[in-house]
Amino acid sequence: DVAAAVETSSAQRIHLVTRLGRSFELAARMPEAADHYARMAEQAEKLADGKMRLAGLMPLATLYSIASALHDPEKAAALSSQTLALALETGDRAAESKILWNMQNMHRLAGRKEEALACGEQTLAIAKELNLKEQVAFTQTDLCHIYNSMGLYDRTKLALAETQTFWRELNNQPMLADSLSTASYVNAYTGDYADSLAFSREARAISESVHNVWGISYSLWTAGSVYWELGQPQQAIEAMRECIHYSDEAGFMISQIYLRTDLAWVFAELGDLDRAQALIRDATALAEEGNTHLLPYIQARSALMAIAQGELTTAAEILAAMWAKDVPINVVQPRM
Repeated sequence: DVAAAVETSSAQRIHLVTRLGRSFELAARMPEAADHYARMAEQAEKLADGKMRLAGLMPLATLYSIASALHDPEKAAALSSQTLALALETGDRAAESKILWNMQNMHRLAGRKEEALACGEQTLAIAKELNLKEQVAFTQTDLCHIYNSMGLYDRTKLALAETQTFWRELNNQPMLADSLSTASYVNAYTGDYADSLAFSREARAISESVHNVWGISYSLWTAGSVYWELGQPQQAIEAMRECIHYSDEAGFMISQIYLRTDLAWVFAELGDLDRAQALIRDATALAEEGNTHLLPYIQARSALMAIAQGELTTAAEILAAMWAKDVPINVVQPRM
């Protein structure tokens, strides 16, 4: 509103209001960020500022497409289609690259790997052609998740090393921490546990230094699983509980659901079935609030718990119901 009240150029208005929106995001105040971007787009319409409207709608689409408390695939798809049409109409190729990145994340979180990879490669090609270093780094950071889900671990690690170099050069501490956290879980997948924990510690230290609660949660994403694999159950439980605490504060919905499910598995393995079942119920309730695409992961863990307890009929029923829905394998892949 201040930017609109004073005489400013379109570029100045966009810079001011997007910086404020990003500040809300880094403080894990996602609903406020979304309201801010929506008001930005409305104000842009009043000012007949097409560039500002596009600049407001794009980060709004991002919030709905990523693993935030506002994750909404339908809204993400609608806004992505709307903004892509605007970008193509105005010939704004930088915006086109960012919108395709939103679509990449939208498809990735829905388990549509091929569509996600196609969008990622398109946005990366445009960003490199236009020398948009930050967009290259954003895109490549998220492409790493796709490579990892496809079992391309060497390619994933190489891409992560490149993105970490990008973020260090750009001095973008939150995204450097994000890339390090991704490296932590990729190295956990490949059994490189010492490297995984080292990446986790560095990511957490950076996230704490910039007061990024979401980043702290993500830095602990697989630390508990690694401690469990190393035969350190107490450290595993502590790390998972800490991750859940910060993910609840940040509204990091995937972490809220996955970590409760993983902690349930740990308690089940330790013979504490009451705690395990309570966590499964909590995770299921969270998933049913609007993240039903994550239910198969909970069901897969529940089936494994039933098998461990000798309840084979129950396990068979869970698995039959899950596979009947043609669930993508990366959605149910155990993390430990």
